[in-house]
Amino acid sequence: MKWRRLVWKLETSLTHSSYFGGMPFYFYTLTCVPWFFSAKAFSMLEKGCWYNYSFFLEKVAQVLALKNDSINHFESMIEQEKKEQWRVEGRNYLFDAKRNNIAMLLETNYRERLLTVYNEVKKRLDYQIAVQQLARRKEQDHMINWIEKNVVQSITPQQHFLILFGLWLLIASENQAQ
Repeated sequence: MKWRRLVWKLETSLTHSSYFGGMPFYFYTLTCVPWFFSAKAFSMLEKGCWYNYSFFLEKVAQVLALKNDSINHFESMIEQEKKEQWRVEGRNYLFDAKRNNIAMLLETNYRERLLTVYNEVKKRLDYQIAVQQLARRKEQDHMINWIEKNVVQSITPQQHFLILFGLWLLIASENQAQ
């Protein structure tokens, strides 16, 4: 029964977050601070562990070296960050260049396809023109043959004789003139 009451009391106890944050502070103030000002601490100081100046200078030099290394490291990190920011700024230019390159490729492909369509249409139109010219030439040849045939059929044998006799006289007169 006592156990249950204890558990119940622990479960219902309300604590603020500063309660747990303040516990180390109170521990430090109650234990470490009095020790630091105790006789034991003063005896350690009198023995010389704090008065050893060369040891102190070595420690200061080590701390300064660590500080300088840290400063150099952070400066190099700052330079690297500046480089990365510069690269990020350049990325916008790179994306613009890539976008323009893609636009030029699309324009080139469009113009090539347009040229292909133009050439195909031109070939078909040239073919149609050639077919029309061939048909016109065949019609003209047929008309010429038809007219010649009708003219030849309309010539009577007497007209044929007169034409041949006239041509014979013309050739004879030319031979006499020479």
